[in-house]
Amino acid sequence: MAIDFRKIYRRIMVTLMISAVLVVLAGAYFLVGCLSDGERAGHVIKFSHKGYLFKTWEGELVQRNFSTQADTWTFSVKDPAVVQQINTALAKGDRVTLHYCQKYYTFFWQGDTDYFIDGVTVVPQQ
Repeated sequence: MAIDFRKIYRRIMVTLMISAVLVVLAGAYFLVGCLSDGERAGHVIKFSHKGYLFKTWEGELVQRNFSTQADTWTFSVKDPAVVQQINTALAKGDRVTLHYCQKYYTFFWQGDTDYFIDGVTVVPQQ
């Protein structure tokens, strides 16, 4: 009974290739997929293009609740169209609803937060 090294080598290679594909797919999902998504409403109080080497758009939204306290929420923006909408709302002092996607993991050049804004709705003043 001889050992067939070609068959063993082929099985090891197939197992390694399948494992590599699964690791790449899982990594892509964690980099592109959303952990959670939703909306937050309030007034944008700070929005800046910051960074030493990699410039990212970072902002703060103040959310007023029924008590006297106000919560601030930090976010990042990648899309230039969304940047323009936020800048316009900030200049006018409009209340906005920001649609966000919370990422599993982000690299340092993508932004300071895990929350990325992908849509803006200006709430009309009453």
